[in-house]
Amino acid sequence: LVKIDHVVYKQRAYRVIAEGTQSDVTNAVKVDHHNCRLGKWYEGMGREQFGSSSGYSRLEPVHAEVHNAAHRAIVLVDQGWEHDSEVQRRILATFQAMEEASSKVMDGMDGMVVEKYGHEKA
Repeated sequence: LVKIDHVVYKQRAYRVIAEGTQSDVTNAVKVDHHNCRLGKWYEGMGREQFGSSSGYSRLEPVHAEVHNAAHRAIVLVDQGWEHDSEVQRRILATFQAMEEASSKVMDGMDGMVVEKYGHEKA
């Protein structure tokens, strides 16, 4: 479920472009990596289940980068992106960074499961 919520978080980040920074979706994206569902799982049940795995500590910085990139995108949306190709380029680069970090999050979660159980369960 935390992986699905992670995908939903990213989807909301993309929706900020269409709905604007004053929308309810923006408030959901502004949450930090400690207070989203994945962050709460990481610091609670995730720590209990996978805290001793080699990948556990590597997950937090890439998860933080997903949120940091989404937060940078929110700032850029308010800079007239509709008519400014440079702002558009920066938004795209920010979302690319978010996606790269997200891939590492997903791979890291899968790796912790494989390490613990010997096969993929996530």
